[in-house]
Amino acid sequence: MELEVFLTLKAVLECCKEKCFEKMSQHYDTLVVFCDETSRVILDELIEAVCPYHC
Repeated sequence: MELEVFLTLKAVLECCKEKCFEKMSQHYDTLVVFCDETSRVILDELIEAVCPYHC
């Protein structure tokens, strides 16, 4: 499962880089399924930190 989360996060960042926000939100929704609320806050911060296009 951790690998799946990592790969999904990687996909989110790829979409983010390409500014493909529709696809990104699909991956993000998948990612959120794996996470409880605490992890989700960390996840949001992580994505914002590494993705210059994330808003």
